[in-house]
Amino acid sequence: MHFCFDCLSEPTKRSDSNKEEPMAPTVLTYNQKGHRLFLRALSSVCFSKSGAYYYALYHENLSRRTCLFLLKEKQITDKTALIDTIKWLISEGKREEFNRLRHFLFTFSESERTAYIQALPEDHQSKSQLILVDYYLRCLPSEGIAAHDYAWCILLSRAGLKLGYLQKDQAIEYMLSAARLAQQAYSGWNEYIAGFVAGIDFLIPDTSFQTAKENRGFYTKLLASRHSPMRQVDWNVALNSNE
Repeated sequence: MHFCFDCLSEPTKRSDSNKEEPMAPTVLTYNQKGHRLFLRALSSVCFSKSGAYYYALYHENLSRRTCLFLLKEKQITDKTALIDTIKWLISEGKREEFNRLRHFLFTFSESERTAYIQALPEDHQSKSQLILVDYYLRCLPSEGIAAHDYAWCILLSRAGLKLGYLQKDQAIEYMLSAARLAQQAYSGWNEYIAGFVAGIDFLIPDTSFQTAKENRGFYTKLLASRHSPMRQVDWNVALNSNE
């Protein structure tokens, strides 16, 4: 599968033959640098626009100010709300709604899907989301936009640990749960970023793909730069919760 921005111009069907070749996993525990690097790489996609790549490279330890900003962005006001949000991202997230619409569209042929969506009034509450789900049918794996849920689960867990809302073992377990689910859902970093970008579009919803286009340079750097955390740790790393 090609990087998600190829999907923006020329959607293609996903083929299992394009999956990245698996490598022998290296078992890492949380206190090892590579393990923390993997979790940081997974959550680095949540940053955007100015300073995003800097955060991805250098901010293993988030500042309290950044953590408070992240919680405010997600309308999280206290410890209980944070834990509820993290658990929801792991168990359900926005991927449930995406998958529900996708399963509905799968009951139609391609021409029937197009005709059905075009016939909906412009003010229909789900029209924009249906357009996006139909578009991404052709270039996402079966888990769809789950990457968006898992990335934010990890970043919010990092923030909760920094702010003292979560105990260390609690935050680690949330992060590892999301990381393992991400590894099961996607074959590598390319698919993971594609799923995350589709999640951004779906949540807005943005049928112009403007937000994704504005951050294209950032996502490209994450995949291509030798300094990127994604280039420094194997996607198939085996995750171990023992410290």
